[in-house]
Amino acid sequence: MSDDTARALGAGDGGDGITIGGISCTLRPLTAKELAEVTRDCVKQQQQAYLETFGASLKLVPGTDESRAELMRSEIRDVAKWQAADLEPRKAYDATRIKITDDLRAWLSETHNIVTNGQVVPDGDTRTRIDDPERLARMAAASLDMGQLKPTAYKVLTGESPASLMIDFVSWWITGSLDGQISLCWHCFKHNGVSRDDVAAEMGMNPAKLIQAARDIEHLSVPSVENG
Repeated sequence: MSDDTARALGAGDGGDGITIGGISCTLRPLTAKELAEVTRDCVKQQQQAYLETFGASLKLVPGTDESRAELMRSEIRDVAKWQAADLEPRKAYDATRIKITDDLRAWLSETHNIVTNGQVVPDGDTRTRIDDPERLARMAAASLDMGQLKPTAYKVLTGESPASLMIDFVSWWITGSLDGQISLCWHCFKHNGVSRDDVAAEMGMNPAKLIQAARDIEHLSVPSVENG
């Protein structure tokens, strides 16, 4: 991934760390090997999703059980050859051009269960606080990427249509999908002793924290991506 793409996606400057399942984890750049593993995760998931859909559709195809089985075997052989470059580019929303308004802040606060805009909270409140407009913009862009925030709703909240660009599928997947964010974060944090299930559970409880962590890890890893 190019640095320009990372900036457009809204990758931040990284942070000191994050707590997952009671374990302190360090935000760090992924190695080229780890990034290759994330890419394999992405391709494998897309292969599985496609074959599940193909298999379900195959039941509607006329013919014998054996003829349908042969079609399935042939498709499996073809799909097994997929590489990251075979996945179609996806639209991503440009975090650097997100307009932060009071209405958008309120939407982000309610949707992601975060504290923002100077809200005062009682002691013991565990919600993530995000007041930085750039971080809020990254979260808004991620919400657009994942379909949580529709472009029409964004326009109502901000008075503008969101700016977008086309990027390679893997770059979209690691920031615009929950599975991609979980994969990226787990490869970063597994050396701290957390499992993929731990990361997925944390995503369910506090998605704002993992969305931000995935963006930060991506930014920190840009030099590794470029250097292969």
